[in-house]
Amino acid sequence: MSLKTVFGLLASLILFSYSTFTSVADPTVLLDWRSFLIVIGGTICAGLVCFPLEEIMPMIKIFTKRLIHKNDQNYGLIIQELVRLSKAKQKGEKSFEEAISTVAHPFLKDGAELLFWSESDISDEELRDILETSLVTHYEEYMGKAEIFQTLAKFPPAFGMMGTTLGMIALLQTLGGSKGVDQIGPGMAVALITTLIGIACANLVFIPIAENLISKTKEDALVRKMIIEGLMLIQGQKPTRYLEQKLKYFLLPSVRDKLSIS
Repeated sequence: MSLKTVFGLLASLILFSYSTFTSVADPTVLLDWRSFLIVIGGTICAGLVCFPLEEIMPMIKIFTKRLIHKNDQNYGLIIQELVRLSKAKQKGEKSFEEAISTVAHPFLKDGAELLFWSESDISDEELRDILETSLVTHYEEYMGKAEIFQTLAKFPPAFGMMGTTLGMIALLQTLGGSKGVDQIGPGMAVALITTLIGIACANLVFIPIAENLISKTKEDALVRKMIIEGLMLIQGQKPTRYLEQKLKYFLLPSVRDKLSIS
């Protein structure tokens, strides 16, 4: 499980709930169902207008999967597997085929199988083009899905302001009555609840999810670039030591120093 992500979500929700419910004399005023209906309902409807449901649900599943499972990229393991493939390739096709069967990373496994089966049929440039096409396809697909949440993050604050405006209109209608002045304070409070809910939804839910997905997509792209370079070095029959050192230089020194490669 990604403890940092879970801790961040829980901490933000706890701090927000504590600060808001202890800042008002009557905390129940924050549980106005009409405010939630305007913000949540409006966001859902606007989201469905912009994006098909089948585009939104997969990214929710991906984020949930990343939340439940540990999802930090293991750069050391990737380099280790490429080093092992390089050594196996130097021993012959049989050893290389056996090494491929134990590879865990799906993109590395597919690329190594492509390298094994198509060695005599395509050039190095064509092989790199195939691998880079896969990289670009995955990157654009995942980044596009992450951008959905960036778009959705714009809606809650907007619907919050809409609800606040509606509440102000309702409040102003009562000012001509005998108790209109007494209703200004409570009416203003209720009117501003929708803005609070909208800002909270955007900054505690949609924006963090979007940034998390974007960050993980960039990490995935870096790993795929390392894999492509490693496979091309294997294809070019470069020394294993050279392959290992070059792949390490995809990473910052602070990350390289923490790598564990056996």
